[in-house]
Formats: sequence, structure tokens, C-alpha cells
Amino acid sequence: MGYATTPATYGLSHELGQDLAGWQAFFEQHADPFDGWDSDANLQKWLRDGEWLARRLEEEVQDFADVKREFGVWHDTRS
Repeated sequence: MGYATTPATYGLSHELGQDLAGWQAFFEQHADPFDGWDSDANLQKWLRDGEWLARRLEEEVQDFADVKREFGVWHDTRS
């Protein structure tokens, strides 16, 4: 979604919009673009929740859009 759009712009349910915002907030709290994730457990939770959200998003937009998952490629690089 672009910066000037909201979940309502795409006809998403309020609940899904709130859950997507929470998922993003979790990312911002636990991941750093330079240092990676604060723990593997938080990375795994974020990935699981992302899959769950992607399935819900697919259900809500199936009549007019395809969902492409790209969030899993952002991972901890501190190894």
C-alpha cells in the first residue's frame, strides 16, 4: 500500500487493517534494517503472522487483485 492510501481505499475490513498496522508496528519494534531482529523468536512470530495476514488479505481481495508475498525475504543478517 502506498503512503497516501488506507486499508479502506482497497475495501479491506477494519479488522484486517488494524491487524496489518499491528504487524507493521511489531516489525518496527523488533527489527532494525542494520542490526536485524532482536531475537529469532520475534522473527519467527512476524513471519507466521505475516502468512496468516496474507491469507486473510487474499480472501478479501480475491475478486480484483493477487497478493504477492515478499516479506519473508527480510531476515536477520547478524549471523
